[in-house]
Amino acid sequence: MIIRALLLREMGHTAEYAVNGFVALEVARRFKPDVVLLDVGLPGADGFEVCKQIRRDPELMQAKIVMATAYNSPEFRERGRHAGCDDYLIKPLGIEELVRLFGDATPSGQNRKP
Repeated sequence: MIIRALLLREMGHTAEYAVNGFVALEVARRFKPDVVLLDVGLPGADGFEVCKQIRRDPELMQAKIVMATAYNSPEFRERGRHAGCDDYLIKPLGIEELVRLFGDATPSGQNRKP
C-alpha cells in the first residue's frame, strides 16, 4: 500500500496509508478521505471490519471504499458488499487501476466541501 500511496501522490493526490486495521481507522478519522483503498487481509481489524466502521462514522460514511485483495471468491465479494464497499478489486493493482479509480477525482481533496 505504501507504493500505491506514493503513486497517488505523484498523481497530485494527498494520500495516507496504515499498516493495520486499527491504524487505518485512526488515519481515516483524522484524514477524512474521499476515497479509501482498503486491503481485506489487514492485521488487527480486517478490511471488512474497517469498512463497516467507516460506514458507521457520520464524517466518513460518504467516502468511496474500494477493497483491494487477493481473495477472489464470491463469498469474499459478498462479504465486501455486505460490509459496504463500493468496489472490489483483485491485486495486484497496476497504475492503470489507480488512474481509473482516482484519475477523475480532483487532487488533494479539492472537491471536498468545507
